[in-house]
Parts: sequence; C-alpha cells; structure tokens
Amino acid sequence: MFRVLLVYMVAACGMFYALQGPFYALLFYTWNAYFRPEGFVWDVHLGWVRMLKLSLISGWIVLISAMISKDKFVWNTRCTIFFGFLIFTLISTSLSYDKTSSFRFWADFCKALVITYLYVVLITDVPKLRLMMVVLALSLGLYEAKQGLHGLMSGAQNLNANLFLGDNNGVAIGMLMLFPIFVLLAQTTAPDKVWRKRGYIILAIGVFYRAIGTYSRGAMLAAVTLVGFYWLRSQNKMRNLIFLGALVIVVLSVMPSMWWERMETTFAPKKYNEASALSRLHFWKVAVRMANENPVFGVGFSAYNAAYDKYDDGDGKHASQRSVHSSWFGVLSECGYFGTSIYVLILFLAWRTLQRVKKRAKEDPRYEELAKYAVALEAAFVPVIVAGAFVIFQYNEMLWNFLGLTMALDHIVKNKRFEELYPNTEKAEKDLEGGDELPKPAPPAGRRPVLEGV
Repeated sequence: MFRVLLVYMVAACGMFYALQGPFYALLFYTWNAYFRPEGFVWDVHLGWVRMLKLSLISGWIVLISAMISKDKFVWNTRCTIFFGFLIFTLISTSLSYDKTSSFRFWADFCKALVITYLYVVLITDVPKLRLMMVVLALSLGLYEAKQGLHGLMSGAQNLNANLFLGDNNGVAIGMLMLFPIFVLLAQTTAPDKVWRKRGYIILAIGVFYRAIGTYSRGAMLAAVTLVGFYWLRSQNKMRNLIFLGALVIVVLSVMPSMWWERMETTFAPKKYNEASALSRLHFWKVAVRMANENPVFGVGFSAYNAAYDKYDDGDGKHASQRSVHSSWFGVLSECGYFGTSIYVLILFLAWRTLQRVKKRAKEDPRYEELAKYAVALEAAFVPVIVAGAFVIFQYNEMLWNFLGLTMALDHIVKNKRFEELYPNTEKAEKDLEGGDELPKPAPPAGRRPVLEGV
C-alpha cells in the first residue's frame, strides 16, 4: 500500500508542476517514462495506476504547453537530419516485411523522438540541463542502484529485467550510461553539499555493479572501455587511476566463479561450446544478407525478427524468428545501408558537438563546467557503441534522449557565447558589418523559477 501512496503522491506533485510550464511537464513525463510506476506497484494495484494514463496525459501536456509557450523552437542541421531519419524509418515501415508490427514499433519511436526534440527546445540553460539529468538519473537509477549495492554486498546475480530497458543486456547498457551522469552530478554539486556529493558517488557505484551483475558479456567489455575512457579523459590521471582502480577491484572481488566462467566464453566461445555467443555470428550474417538484398530501406523498421525465417540459411538450426542481437546489425538489416549511414551520422554529429564544447572550454575557462557535461555525455555513449554491438538498443528512448541532451547542450553553449560576446545588443548591432541580422537569444522557458538545490 505504501508503494501505491508514494506513486500517487509523486504523480500529484508532478502534475501540479507540469501545469506550471512546459519544462516542468517535460520533467514529469521523463520521470514517468524512466521510472515506470506500473512496474513499481504490486499487481493488485496495477489497474489503478494504469487508469491514471500518466504517460499519455503528461505527453500531451508537454506538447501543447510547448506549442503555446513563448519558447523559441530550434531548427538546425542536426534537427533536420534527426527528423530526416524519422521520415526515412516511416518509409521503411511502409515497405516492411511485417507492416503491422513495424508501425506499432515506429509509433513508439516517433513519440520518443518528438519528446527528444522538446529537450532541445525547453532545456535552455545549465540549471535546467542539470535538473533534467537529476530527474532522469534518479527515476531510472535509484532503484537499480539499490539492487546493485545489495548485489555488491552479497555477491548476488541480478538478472531481473526493467520495463524501460528490457532484459538484462538492456539494463546493463542503461546502467553504464547512468554511471557518468551520477559522476557528473557529484562533480558539479556545491562543495558544501558533502552528503549529496557522496550520495551521487554511492549511486554511481551501485549502477556500475548493477550493470556488471547482469552477467552480460557486452556489459563487461563496455565497462572496461568506459573505465579506460575516463582515465584517458581525466586531467588528474593518478587520482582517477586510484579511484577507478579501487572501484574495479572492489567490484571484481565479489564476483562469483559463475561470472568469471561466463566472461571467459566471450573470448573462447568454441572452447566452451557457448551456443549463445556462436549463434550471434549467424544472426549477423543473416542481417548482412538482408541488407544486401534491401540496400536502401532494409527489411523494415524493427522487422528483423519477422523476416528472419525468410533469410535464414541455417535450416532452422537456431529456431525461428530470432533476434539480431546487435544494434549495429539491427539498423543495417532493418534500415539498409542508407539508413545505417544516417544513423552513424547522427552519432558522429553528437560526438563532434561534444568535442566542440570541450574545445570551447579550453579557449575560455568560463566554460569549464559545460565541458564536464560534455565529457559525461561522451562517456554515456561508450556503452552504446561497445555493448550495443551485442544488444538491440538502437531505437531505445534513452539513447535518443541522450542525443537530445547533446543538442540541448550545444544550443546552450551557443546562446551563452552570444550573450557573453555581445552583452550590449544595440552596440553589437552597430558593430556588425554587411547588414547581417543579429540572432536573438531564446527567452527563458516556463513560468516558474527552476528548482534549486539539486
């Protein structure tokens, strides 16, 4: 009963703030999307929570309030490519091997991308960016970190799924994406908020172990890469080497023998006759065959499973309607070579944006805090690239929301650069040559001050 009351209280509070402005409505939608309250309550109360239709209501509030607010809609090259990919996937859906199934998945993908675009429009300054990260990280990571900390102390295996992330492999990627966010929140917390800073560090350790405790081999590879990335990007390499080394030693010291045996199959699947690892090679070959026969639009958006039997040349050895078990080969088979090129371009532009923010910080120390956000977001894409090679994650809302955060960060930097270089608008207009129109900074979003102290 306590869980139900807690959900109702948070929902009531969130709905109250959602009606105060579009940004708060976006926060409420994010909480509902990542926390999934229907998975938190007991089955006996599930119907009552579903009757609230929090996702539908909060989504419409965000969209309508954003359209009638004074917030300036953003449009640039990245937005064009972003929605170009959405239109492309719609065409792929219309040509899909299984149109009914593809359109159902595409509708969810479309909603995720619309919300992601609103991230760019409504997150207009650093306090809002930070608050969004706090809500996102705690909504998804608080309960998962608790499980991770319990596993760290007991050495337990965490194989339970998550409604938002899917099976244990999806959970592993999501938790490793949250790890740099919690580290960022700890870094950017005020020095006098000692316990809050420690809390974020503890949560970072919790989600890190939660990822490793899934026994996902892709998570292990991604975790090693992530640790190496942080060490290479750190300024104080010795201090961070000690911290990261201690984290790895503590985590690995409690892992049972079953975990080590499973990790060994990553590098020697034939030796251990590991069917799961060996079958992936076959699924990827099937994906390439699909792309070769459908190079432009693929077999259809999220239609690999439906088309698998047609392109399988293994005489049903690995059963029917199997999954591709890879984000990269998933996009390749379902969107063809052309769609994969757009997908890679979107990720590349996100990386280039973050590099530009870090370069700006080197030129101007006033941007040092924004560079920390850039490093955290850059680190968050490491598990997507590495572990995503073994997991279907290419259409997950979390990935696209993080891409939206990079776009929002880029927009914030550009606005801040304009305001600092041209504090006097009238004088700046006179200084411009050639009659170029001076861009106006976007007005602040919402009708209430952003919550402080997070």
